[in-house]
Amino acid sequence: MTNSPDESTTVAAILAKSPSLGLTIPEDTSFQHWLAVGKHLALADNALAWRIGDWWIYGQHRYGDRIAVLCRGGWSGPGFGACRNYATVARAFETSRRRDVLSFSHHREVALLSPEDADRWLDWAEEPLRDRGKPRSTRELRRQIKGQNPARRRALNGSQTTSADVTDASSEGPRKPDSP
Repeated sequence: MTNSPDESTTVAAILAKSPSLGLTIPEDTSFQHWLAVGKHLALADNALAWRIGDWWIYGQHRYGDRIAVLCRGGWSGPGFGACRNYATVARAFETSRRRDVLSFSHHREVALLSPEDADRWLDWAEEPLRDRGKPRSTRELRRQIKGQNPARRRALNGSQTTSADVTDASSEGPRKPDSP
């Protein structure tokens, strides 16, 4: 995440002094520290998607009807559909198969493939890291697998989920109605 104890301390201090719904960066923040904060936030965003998915899976296993939790007053987190989508991806990738150099979105693109095919495509997305220092984009990955035979896609835990159902929770546009 960060390269030095100084960067880590500065990132922690900026985050601690910021409001819960914002970020207050001091005027004298160096470019290096500003960039370190950005990297921290990007990693936290990626981790949050995985954590919401794992949280939703746990709730299903432990408590059953999670829709009731979201319908109660006081819930201000993601909607049912977003939680379900995060869980679909988290369920497809046990922790040991999750690639920290790739985004949650990369994993979402291949979540409905067989584990072998998904891992092969994630390997492909990681290939340029050695040369370019960054993986292939999710757009490149999507374009490459678009021609995949739909018969190779699998249902996750018997769900009726299709690849079109697994969408970015923050994306805009037409969405299928949420159902339990």
